[in-house]
Amino acid sequence: MLDTYSLLPQFTESTAEHHSLRRALMTVDISKGEVKKDHTLILHLGADTDETKTKEETPMIYQWASTHLKPISRPLDKQKGDTILFWDIPMSGGNTFTSVMECMGTRIASKEGMNPRYGHHDTKDIVSFQPWPTSNAQYVNVDVTSKQGIIEAKERKLVASGQVDLIFSTSDPAFAIQHLFEPTQKGRAIVLFKHPVQRLVDQFYHQRSATWDKDNYRPNFNNVSLEEWAKQRQSNHNQIVKTLAGRRPEDEVNDEEDLQLAKRTLRKRFIVGLSDETEESFHRFNAVLGIDDVDTDNNRKCMDNFFHDSEVNKDKNSEQYEEVDESSEAYQILASNNELDLKLYKFVTDLFNEQKESLEKYTGYVSGYVPSDPQEETPTRDGPAPQEDKFVARDVYAGDENTIIHRKSQQQSEESVVKKLARMTHI
Repeated sequence: MLDTYSLLPQFTESTAEHHSLRRALMTVDISKGEVKKDHTLILHLGADTDETKTKEETPMIYQWASTHLKPISRPLDKQKGDTILFWDIPMSGGNTFTSVMECMGTRIASKEGMNPRYGHHDTKDIVSFQPWPTSNAQYVNVDVTSKQGIIEAKERKLVASGQVDLIFSTSDPAFAIQHLFEPTQKGRAIVLFKHPVQRLVDQFYHQRSATWDKDNYRPNFNNVSLEEWAKQRQSNHNQIVKTLAGRRPEDEVNDEEDLQLAKRTLRKRFIVGLSDETEESFHRFNAVLGIDDVDTDNNRKCMDNFFHDSEVNKDKNSEQYEEVDESSEAYQILASNNELDLKLYKFVTDLFNEQKESLEKYTGYVSGYVPSDPQEETPTRDGPAPQEDKFVARDVYAGDENTIIHRKSQQQSEESVVKKLARMTHI
């Protein structure tokens, strides 16, 4: 078996080839020594043990997350602050989070700032402003709820302007993250989840009663039962897994691969919250945003108003309807059609509990505490990498030092280097 390091001297004459080799070593499976059809090329570079032979390949996290979001393990930037993107999953608590952020005076990018009534929609420079004199709310003059708006915000250098604290992304967080952040100026991401079936039930009842929501109001639903609606709903199943995969509502998903990629992406790059644990989730989001919601009077009042004031809570939960029983036909149909989203939600509930320790570290970072030698979870992608000069190939996403997948989407130059490595290892 060849050692990884023994290959390096043959590629040191050309800087470009040297870097291509490094990327190639980070994108090949070095545990099995076999060619995987058209999708993966496997090289023998690791130890040839029974454990290695039986180990399955571990998928990478999505590239847009790897290259444009900071790892969970990386400390907050206390000097400059980090720009945060909130993935606003419909009917999962985004409106409540918006209201809390408005109360705290967080500078928000959504679409409100481009409303002509405020007079900043034609302003070329990125500015944050208070649209309502009696409110702490601050908005930025961009619209990041559409792809065209995101592209325009990128061209106007939204993140680099330093005028935004929180970006609200709705339908396509992958597109927003890839265009608004840069590999040299990465952001952070947070998301609030609701049980998939409950979220769809909420969506149905909201759409047939929300006369104030012109984009989603469906008066014809008043003549349809939940069971009938569930049967007629033929597209956009497994919406959350599809969204992370960048697929359209009518597209199918690659069940296990897309699910595993979604899990790893959330674990490595997102702080997750749960709508059933809204107050705790918001505390965590505040920590990531660098907001003190305990010792700052206004911020504490904002949290108290939304979570401990009975009148506010009454208004917030004004849409009430009978809970859907799990044994009902409607529930069973929605659960069957959204099996991947249900599996992902179960994973998220476990991840929510696991991230408690990480968030305690975030709180420490906000208050000035930095633990000694914080561990970087993705050294070879997000640097600086421990022992970077050794070019140790490893699965930096799963903690496994033997397996990384090389995909066809790699550039031609990297494929050339992989072929050289393959010849040298007699595959």
